[in-house]
Amino acid sequence: MEDIIEIRDLSKADRPREKLMTKGTAALTNAELLAVLLGRGVPGHPILTLCNQLAESVGNDISILARLTYNDFCKIKGIGPAKALILIAALELGERRNVHEKGMIVINDEKDLVAALGPYFKKTAEQLFLLVLINQRKELLAIAELKRNEFSYPDLPAILKQVVEAGATGFWIARSPARLNKEKSWVKSVADSAKMMSIVWYGRVIIKASG
Repeated sequence: MEDIIEIRDLSKADRPREKLMTKGTAALTNAELLAVLLGRGVPGHPILTLCNQLAESVGNDISILARLTYNDFCKIKGIGPAKALILIAALELGERRNVHEKGMIVINDEKDLVAALGPYFKKTAEQLFLLVLINQRKELLAIAELKRNEFSYPDLPAILKQVVEAGATGFWIARSPARLNKEKSWVKSVADSAKMMSIVWYGRVIIKASG
């Protein structure tokens, strides 16, 4: 059984927030950085114990952690909806920083899209829908998971709202393979609505998990 670590049992110098203030980010472990983000644990799951377990579950590889979805996080004991969203937002900021440091990813065609999204489809066996936002130069602006009920499609007005709010001029939708009813009709509705709003709809692509 793993030792239970309570923040209050640590010296002030060893508590994650205080350590961050005095020593900087490089002095903190991945688990301690996660603890700063999440703040508090829940009964039976103190924050440091929870974050140690979370970091160890991905072999302390943050790139693997960044591939987890909202549903993946919510399945972990001690992480509810609020903490899941905090993690997703923080990890997405890290991804965006990497994109800007390496240069913008350009999505010219389906091959580029599959290359950019491949890691997302390796991480979960669940049915996944992703919204891919593109600017006028076909540069990747953001990737967002689309929420939906089982055996249904993501909400079209919500998709278009995300596109407009992000300042994107076009978008793709990618999904994992599954048998879904009336998809041609839904795809046509997406295309027609995007055209009415002068938004470029690049299409729907099905991406199989690999690796």
